Amino acid sequence: MKKKILLVSLGLLLVISLVATGCPAPTPAPAPAPAKVFNWKMWDGEPPGSPFRSLKIKFTDTIREMSGGRLNIELADGAPMGYKGTEMLRVMKDGGVEMSLIAAGWSSGDLPIMALADFAMLNMGPESTYVTIETAREVWEEATRDFDTIIIGYGMRDEQVTYTVDKPIQSIADFKGMKIRVWNEPMADLIGALGGLPVFIAFPEQYSAAARGVIDGMITGGSAGLGLKFPEVADYFLTDFGIAHAVYLTYVSGQYFRQLPPDLQQILLVAGELSTRWYVNETTRLQEEAFALLQEGGMTRTRLDPAEVKKAQEIAKGLWYQGAKEIGPEAEELLEKIIAAQKKAGYLR
Repeated sequence: MKKKILLVSLGLLLVISLVATGCPAPTPAPAPAPAKVFNWKMWDGEPPGSPFRSLKIKFTDTIREMSGGRLNIELADGAPMGYKGTEMLRVMKDGGVEMSLIAAGWSSGDLPIMALADFAMLNMGPESTYVTIETAREVWEEATRDFDTIIIGYGMRDEQVTYTVDKPIQSIADFKGMKIRVWNEPMADLIGALGGLPVFIAFPEQYSAAARGVIDGMITGGSAGLGLKFPEVADYFLTDFGIAHAVYLTYVSGQYFRQLPPDLQQILLVAGELSTRWYVNETTRLQEEAFALLQEGGMTRTRLDPAEVKKAQEIAKGLWYQGAKEIGPEAEELLEKIIAAQKKAGYLR
């Protein structure tokens, strides 16, 4: 005990003597600099009321939690930002916004290979759409590098339903002569090949066009038709026809991605992969909920005999090959891979 007291006393004497002789006391180590926080925006081309917004919020919340609040992403309504979905690849390249969530087909003007995502009746459901994504993603991701843009995740939307005002579609022959609202070229080509008259009408104008008799039907998602109050202007809706399941892409601007430290880059990539499976799992549930609510609103749900669906798909196949040929050899090769993958998974015969 005496020895311990002696050592402490000697230590105090040493400190006192150092101070007395002008030697400074040891400087404490500086506190570590606070970690940099990144606040980003993600351009969102869908209306805030979309039922898929919950998945977008889950995605941004996951990134914030995984990063410990160092990477925060705000969902930004596309319209006020002044950008259109069809120009987002160029916006990303120029650094106009850090991230965007858009339909793959919107990029096909800049990257025609993206048009395969919209080929009518190629994706027959959420799991079938996932097969297309997994088959095409390497080609699509390589293509977007020309715009210094990275695809970190994929999504999809519910089945594009054919709503009809007062005539049910019970066979593909029933499309003949019907004026049907469409929203992309592959869809228009198929409706035309089935004998219908495709009409391009803006999304918010469908209700009034149906009410005024300008069109006999319209193609849009189950949840979208519910939001637009289609039960007030249409009596029937055709499902399980697979005319389209839109593929969505989560883009990140390369210049902003490179500004992130490696651990935040990895968090973005991991969250993107997680979100892809969320969409597959949730899309089926959301579309069935929408179908049930449409029926509660007084609409009649119809389905075609599988033989009729197969007939329509055979017609669609000819359009796929024609469309891929117009794009070029890379698209023709990718289409063959997608068809082979869909057959292997049991979605094509």
